Amino acid sequence: MGETSRLTFRISLWRPWLLVLTPLAVLAALGVAVAVVAGELTAAATILLGFATVAVALLLVIGLAVGASRWHVDPNGIGGRNNLLVYHRLDWSEIESVEPWLLPGYRYVQVNGVGKRWAFWLPLFLTDMPGLRSAVARYAPPENPLRRYLEQHLA
Repeated sequence: MGETSRLTFRISLWRPWLLVLTPLAVLAALGVAVAVVAGELTAAATILLGFATVAVALLLVIGLAVGASRWHVDPNGIGGRNNLLVYHRLDWSEIESVEPWLLPGYRYVQVNGVGKRWAFWLPLFLTDMPGLRSAVARYAPPENPLRRYLEQHLA
C-alpha cells in the first residue's frame, strides 16, 4: 500500500491547553479577588504573573505532546500514540473491542487489541472527525468494533 493511502489526523493544541488552564484561571481569579479585597495589590500582581508563567509553560509542554500526537489510518489498520506517547498500531483484524471514556468535554475510545488491553486511546475531538470516520468506514471491515462504534456514535 502506498503512502498516499495513509491518512493522518491530529488534535488541536487549544482544546487540551484550555482544559488544563481553565481550573487554574478560576483559582488565580479567586486569589486575585481575595488579594484585592484585602488591599494586597502586590500579591494580586504576583498571582497574575505566576498564572501567566504557568500558562506559557503549559502551552509549551502541551504543544510538544500535541505535536507528537498523530493518528494514522490506512487500508491495513490504525495507529497512534498511547498515554506515554509511544506509537502503537493495530491491524483492523486485531481490534477486539473499544470502550468509550469521557473526561469532562473530551470523549475518547479505548482501542483494545487481541491480547493487548488498551493499545491506545483515540481522541474523539480530532480536528477532522468526519474525515476520520470516513477513513475508518472506507478501510475497516463492517464488523470492526471501531468502525461500528464510530458509525453509531458519530453519525
